[in-house]
Amino acid sequence: MKKEPQGKPPQPQEASKYTSGGIPIKGVYTPQDIKDLEYDKDIGDPGGYPFTRGIYSGARGIVFGQRPVLGYGLPEETNKRIKYLLQFGMASPSGMPSYNLTMDMTSAYGFDSDDPRMSQWVGVSGPPCNSILDSEAILEGIPLEGVYHGALSYAPNWRVAHYIGIADNRSIPRSKLIGATLNDSLHGPIGEGVHLFPPSGCLRLIVDTLKFVTAEMPYFRACDVQAYSSREAGCTAPQEAAFAIADMIEVVQGCLKKGLDIDELSSHLTFFFACSSDFFEEVAKFRAARKVWAQIMRERFKAKNDRSLRMRIQVKTSASTLPAQHPLLNIYRSGVQALSAIFGGASGLNITCMDEAYSAPTEEAARIALLTGKVIEHETGIGNVADPLAGSYYVEYLTHEMEKAIWEYLEKIDAMGGYIAALERGYLQREIAATNVKQSYDLDSGKQVIVGLNRFQPEKDEDEDIEIFDQDPMITYKVMSERLNKLRAERDNGRVKELLAEFREAARADGYLMPIMVEAAKAHCTTAEIFGILKEELGEDRSCLIPPDWFSTV
Repeated sequence: MKKEPQGKPPQPQEASKYTSGGIPIKGVYTPQDIKDLEYDKDIGDPGGYPFTRGIYSGARGIVFGQRPVLGYGLPEETNKRIKYLLQFGMASPSGMPSYNLTMDMTSAYGFDSDDPRMSQWVGVSGPPCNSILDSEAILEGIPLEGVYHGALSYAPNWRVAHYIGIADNRSIPRSKLIGATLNDSLHGPIGEGVHLFPPSGCLRLIVDTLKFVTAEMPYFRACDVQAYSSREAGCTAPQEAAFAIADMIEVVQGCLKKGLDIDELSSHLTFFFACSSDFFEEVAKFRAARKVWAQIMRERFKAKNDRSLRMRIQVKTSASTLPAQHPLLNIYRSGVQALSAIFGGASGLNITCMDEAYSAPTEEAARIALLTGKVIEHETGIGNVADPLAGSYYVEYLTHEMEKAIWEYLEKIDAMGGYIAALERGYLQREIAATNVKQSYDLDSGKQVIVGLNRFQPEKDEDEDIEIFDQDPMITYKVMSERLNKLRAERDNGRVKELLAEFREAARADGYLMPIMVEAAKAHCTTAEIFGILKEELGEDRSCLIPPDWFSTV
């Protein structure tokens, strides 16, 4: 008789697995994996230190607002899109009407729309912003009070100056203005490549704006660190969080050197993250980043008010994960990423449109993206419980590992002398480049599967036929050039000359820039006039991803 084998049969060896950010994971998690975590010290309640579970207590901790990033073409076209989407519930967590406005590449690089070298970029990726008249056209019929105005711009000081100038012209107190501006040109070199000035000049402009806003605009957040662009450029989740925090540390240090108070400054700081497709890793990223930032604010910067320890997180779902193939699947991808951001405790959310790979979104695509968030908010019960994934063995393990990875990067950057020093040494750029190489290999080899892109590709006649946004920048270029000619002929050019001379002197002598910018905006100075002076006095960053002689060849 055959003898039965004793004991359990040999089990197949489980393959090593990692999150997209490189954190090792296994198939099953138990209490043993989080046995060293202490609830009060490492997790805590929502709304309490270390803010792992969110910055607000109770169910409010899962409330999120929707602030799509929008803008294209002529200022009045962007105005029309804002008004259209406001009908479908663009709002902050409190229900206040809200939006995030981007700007075109011409303005972002400090040029006016009539510069022939930039003709093909006028009104692309946002409306032009030559003068306060353009900003007034964008905001025509939109109240300043009771509306959250967000500006994603690489010329943020100028955009804020327009906003303040319009408020002054409407006799609205600056203290009642609510909103935020990107104001983070320090992140440009590792993100979208839009960085006009050397890092020291970028920091000066950031601090200058924060000084003004802290004194005069208590409800306006004047530094929104743009981690989104670095993630889209190739950062892993731990890199995205660590590099953004290191950037904000540099900003806070610059502000403290100028005499700003940490507890007065903190409410003006916020973070703008991406949310990619590794669902649980993204949840862990947001939870870990909040914990790290709370510790830095308490222990490094000695903030006394518990409110100063809160990391305010705005999120945009990842455009780089939305391929052109099977674009309708992108509605699902963005929806899942939105869920991850909400479970991670984001307070502001922009759901990316399905046609992102093609162009600026069509009206329909923008509406679907906004209403996707409304379905999540009103049909899922998500708003009933704060941080519902807390206590999951896997989520708590992953949050802890993410925190360790963030601290490792921060310690390396500190050892180099801080964020600017790491930037100037090329460390951050090299880290992202190495990540890009690995991601490209994983895609090409099929290790990472993107449905419709490297597997399950549609036949040509099977792919979805969707409407593509049609835009001719040359039309916008012609219209805006005519408007600029009219503006220069009709404004008080004596006053313009006087203010530009005053602005140049302040820029040269390390003076206070924002008050002069506001007056320059009201006098109808243009973007190229202001940024021409800044480029001359602060220096131009020639390490920009666009070659220095690019514009001369256009």
